[in-house]
Amino acid sequence: MTTPAALLILPGEWAGRGRLATRLHLDSPTGAEAISTLGSYEPLLAHALGLLEYCGDAETRADQMLQMMQSRRVIERAKGMVMTRRSVGGDEAFARLAEISQQRNVRLRERAVALVEGVGGAPA
Repeated sequence: MTTPAALLILPGEWAGRGRLATRLHLDSPTGAEAISTLGSYEPLLAHALGLLEYCGDAETRADQMLQMMQSRRVIERAKGMVMTRRSVGGDEAFARLAEISQQRNVRLRERAVALVEGVGGAPA
């Protein structure tokens, strides 16, 4: 890499989550033409930053999806237990789980885990 004729560093913050610095190395001195050219890259930089922000949240979204799938699995198992024990349909079994969850002020997933572990004798 050659020694830059101009170096521009723009400090900033990334969506309140940390510092961000945009660094530009220019191989020739800046003038009106160079500044105009840099201005034409502004939409590209904004798009790149948006893409980084979107992808940075992808891991969080993937973790949330995994938790949701695991919750659904244990809730479905608990629902099946209620259906078998009470000889009711799926909707009624779910309504019963939801009702008990509300009465005891416990999350539905936690209630389902307690039922599955209590009846099955193994971790949900």
